[in-house]
Amino acid sequence: MVSENRTGRPIQDQRIGRLPERLTAAIGKESVRSIADRAGISEGTVRNLLGGGTPRLDNILRIADAAGVSASWLTTGEGGMLRTEHSDQEVVPLKEKEPTNQEVIDEIRSLAARAALNIKGEALTPEELQWLEWYRQMSPEDRELVEPMARRFAERGKDKQEVG
Repeated sequence: MVSENRTGRPIQDQRIGRLPERLTAAIGKESVRSIADRAGISEGTVRNLLGGGTPRLDNILRIADAAGVSASWLTTGEGGMLRTEHSDQEVVPLKEKEPTNQEVIDEIRSLAARAALNIKGEALTPEELQWLEWYRQMSPEDRELVEPMARRFAERGKDKQEVG
């Protein structure tokens, strides 16, 4: 079966094959709709995974957080099912001590955004990052339509800066 090494790129891993069984165990008696809502993903995505569909890492992490299970266990079956640390006296949930998988994803995205630089070596603004994201979401055909127009606007703006 295929899993993800980034939020959108599949990788081959034979351990993923029993994901539907582990996902069923993680969900327990909770409804598919409920776990999907708590994980912030569509019910169809959860049903697809239960049917043996190809998982994405971000969805696995969100489901693991919502179900309170280890993302490693959910993905590969390795390690303990529950997200806990064991001590001699008690079982302490990791959420009290460590960030959730989603918090880690958000922090990585934030760091990546702050590390993004323009061609002058300056940090990209949130608006520039939004334009970049829109560009990345475009089809190749749409990019071909937009690029000449963007180039003309950029040249016109450059000309205005030189005059002013």
